[in-house]
Amino acid sequence: MAEFTRPKRICEFRDKNEIAIQMIIPGSGLSKYRPVLSFGELSLPPYGFREATMEVIKSLNYQSPMPVQSEVFPLFLQGHHMLVSAPTGSGKTAAYLLPVLHAISTEEEAAVTASNGASLKHRVAPRCIVLSITQELAGQVWMEAVRLGQNLFPQHGKIVILRRKHYSLCKKEKPPTVKPSKNIRDQRLPRDTKLLITTPKRLATLISKTGAKCPINFTRLVSFRSTVLFVRWINSLRWLIIDECDKLLEANLGGGGGEDKALKSFRSQLSTILTGIRIGWTTAAASVLSPTPNSLCSPVVALFSATLPHLVIDWATDELSKECFGTKGLVQLTVGARNPPPSLLRRPHLPTYPFPFISSNAAVSCIKQELRYCGTEQGKLLEIRKLLLSGLSYPCLIFTESRQRAGELFQEILLSGDPNVLASVLSGEKTEAQREATVRAFREGKINALICTDLLGRGMDFKTSLLYFALENDLQGLTMVVNYDLPPSATEYIHRVGRTGRAGLPGHAITLWTDADLPHLSAILEVMKRSGAPVDEELQRLVSVWCSRRAAQTRSRSTGGVLSRRRGERRLAARVVRGSGKQKNK
Repeated sequence: MAEFTRPKRICEFRDKNEIAIQMIIPGSGLSKYRPVLSFGELSLPPYGFREATMEVIKSLNYQSPMPVQSEVFPLFLQGHHMLVSAPTGSGKTAAYLLPVLHAISTEEEAAVTASNGASLKHRVAPRCIVLSITQELAGQVWMEAVRLGQNLFPQHGKIVILRRKHYSLCKKEKPPTVKPSKNIRDQRLPRDTKLLITTPKRLATLISKTGAKCPINFTRLVSFRSTVLFVRWINSLRWLIIDECDKLLEANLGGGGGEDKALKSFRSQLSTILTGIRIGWTTAAASVLSPTPNSLCSPVVALFSATLPHLVIDWATDELSKECFGTKGLVQLTVGARNPPPSLLRRPHLPTYPFPFISSNAAVSCIKQELRYCGTEQGKLLEIRKLLLSGLSYPCLIFTESRQRAGELFQEILLSGDPNVLASVLSGEKTEAQREATVRAFREGKINALICTDLLGRGMDFKTSLLYFALENDLQGLTMVVNYDLPPSATEYIHRVGRTGRAGLPGHAITLWTDADLPHLSAILEVMKRSGAPVDEELQRLVSVWCSRRAAQTRSRSTGGVLSRRRGERRLAARVVRGSGKQKNK
């Protein structure tokens, strides 16, 4: 029988894995918090995982919880808001799916629906909503949820992705004389949907609809049968999980105004979603005659990412301090923290006072990171041709900065005529069905080199095949990432190279750079140094010289977006290089 861990072992565990914990918003019930260091502990009180859940863990050959899972499991089950930062491929998805699926499967409400269901016709009341940045990442989360819930939900009907076909907003209402379509049921979410996985845009669009047009119901009317029969409102949504939260909360790159532009902003979409949740919670609170701590349960909000900038901290602190969310406390968990205060590492229990902001903005150490100088764009083409001949390790992801660049590189690879390279392009201009088919072909090995934009730079894990349920063994993970174009920021670099080296497997990341990329190497070199990768001293000196020149010449300059700012700095770099060349000629 598993035994719970003692404080000394907890301190050693957090020291070894560089785990830092701090509380941003005070909350109650945190004094008994301690990590779960073995899966056997989950079968004991207070967790009490069912035997079916433990069988799933055993069947997947999980030996012991990964560090982020050890800390997140108890936080989730105790109902605390979370900001979780952990390296790419460290098991964040399973960290929130396992406790959620366990809780959903064990819910036994001695209740029956008080109404005949007419008021909730074609509406669902999910217990958990997972927000993903792209439809591809949402599909991956769904795959992982189905895999973990294979013994809990045999029909998989409770785990659903919100797709375009569900409640199509473009579909015109037919007059009463016209017979309804036979496939109308296929276009509605299952009534027993418990875990809903979607992108913010689709969910925000549906929530913004009024009345019966909104298919998502955040409150439900139930009657509890006990010694006395009584009716009350309870809140149906228990968890809101925001994956890749740093990308979802960044400023709108499109700029401009108008309702259409605002709807495209991830931050605006999240605001719409949280407003809908608060309205549902307020409605439920007003319907309770004598509110008690047990009569209403506000949803737990958990934000996950490999990087947590100050922007995310500020947003979460502001939103989760409001009435609907402000009773649970907000905990920040950082796995792989670089040089945190010793008190954060060694305290066996959660600190009850604030600490300075801590971040783990680094790639995992099992990834071999390499910078290759190409001089010019023509040099990049020569280098990629060399890699195609002998330097690529398949399967491989190749990142470019735009869809146009991805298409041009794809044509160059086709012209190379190498029969061993089975390449394709994945970008946002393709339809959802085309993107899903491309990702499926890449997972199944029909494509070994996939050229893409930052669409796949977030969260995607190509270690698991779509045919996992029919196969006993996993496919080999993604072995190489090539940054054909330099990432626009250190955050994007971390997420790009994090597609390889998943779950402790070795990986290789090659980044090509030219003279025009010199202004943007500083942040990437810092990431490499924090990750333990070797950095050339001469390159570090050149970058330092450039940074000093840029600070003197462009400190007051400001542009609209990441890409435009990057291009502006490239033009400035070119002028500086030309100016230095003229001085040498004189």
